[in-house]
Amino acid sequence: ELRRLLQVLEAAGIEVLVLKGAGLLLSLYESFECRPMSDIDLLVRPEDAPRALQVLQHEGCRPGQDLIRDDYFPRFYYETELVGGSLRPVRIDLHAHPFRPLRYMRRIPAAAFLDQSVRVQRQDFYARMPRPERMLLHLCAHAAFHGGTRTIWLFDILHFVERFGDRLDWDYLLTDASAWGLLPAVQQAMRATTTTLGPFLPKPFASQLPQKKGHWQDRLILRQAPRDAGRPVRHLFINWLTTPGFRFPTH
Repeated sequence: ELRRLLQVLEAAGIEVLVLKGAGLLLSLYESFECRPMSDIDLLVRPEDAPRALQVLQHEGCRPGQDLIRDDYFPRFYYETELVGGSLRPVRIDLHAHPFRPLRYMRRIPAAAFLDQSVRVQRQDFYARMPRPERMLLHLCAHAAFHGGTRTIWLFDILHFVERFGDRLDWDYLLTDASAWGLLPAVQQAMRATTTTLGPFLPKPFASQLPQKKGHWQDRLILRQAPRDAGRPVRHLFINWLTTPGFRFPTH
């Protein structure tokens, strides 16, 4: 199903990245049994999101869980859900931004993950993923914004570093994390992984990371993000308090 989705989007001239479990199955894990997943996460440019939705719906994908308003995606919300699959239902999360908190739709350049993507090939199947440093950054931030409680996400971080750590530009990762306000999320995710699974980071990076200080707004978002669904009013207030600028994104 992933192959089919990528082919139809590529045929329509839409750049697309594979994130999270599907991307890790192509680049890190040997088989589905090693890394189960419940959905397919795809990232497109915000300006391509409406057309990507049209293409996928033309291919038989139907809308999944409704947002509050149809125009929330991609202007105010980072993803929308579709259900596809010719043999059995497959949930597809179509992302126009990498992370849920609205602050990062302003802090992170819209095409940052796509502009430096890499091609991953497995036998006759290929896809594009973020460059390794940004893939790890995404794994950490995603785990942290969801509370860092799922062990499978911590294993993803551990195994990714074990496989690619000697090739990673750790300074590059820190530069992105600092510029985009993701330092607290990276610190929390790597601390949770170390506590749960044991030391795994290169010593220079492990000693350097705790010394970095994140902005109070990013720490506030990190504390709130896992509670968004249960505290919607607080969620809206923190979005208002922490999102830069007087106008929200137009894409």
